[in-house]
Amino acid sequence: MMTPEEQAYVRKLEETIVKLEARIAELERRLNMNSSNSSKPPSTDKPNQKKRSLRKPSGKKPGGQSGHKGTTLKLPCAPSKIIPCNPKECAGCALAGQCQGKCLESRYEIDAEITVVVHKYSQMEYFCVQNQTPAFAEISRRILQQQSAMALRFRR
Repeated sequence: MMTPEEQAYVRKLEETIVKLEARIAELERRLNMNSSNSSKPPSTDKPNQKKRSLRKPSGKKPGGQSGHKGTTLKLPCAPSKIIPCNPKECAGCALAGQCQGKCLESRYEIDAEITVVVHKYSQMEYFCVQNQTPAFAEISRRILQQQSAMALRFRR
């Protein structure tokens, strides 16, 4: 049989255990949060945490499947210049032009050029011989709107 002091002590210990279990559960819940199940940013995720895909496995091997006709990126035009990459050993050889060679592989370098097209709109004024009055043309509203929009962009 326990004394009343021992019973009170046991009750206090049981209450402490319940509070600590609740705190442990809350801390474990917080520890398991990441960017996919909370509002935390992805930068706070653990570094080696693997994300599971929501897709079901199809059973196929990764990559191109057998029977699929592949396509390649087409060149926009014929090369402007063909530059052969010859072996270093052939650089100073007197008989280099007589050797038989073949292309093993080709690589392409594509440099895109940006061209600027400038249109000049001239508002013309003429003196009408028939009416004896000056006549002038209006510049298109579309052109005026584009110019004001560009002016706003450059002011910022």
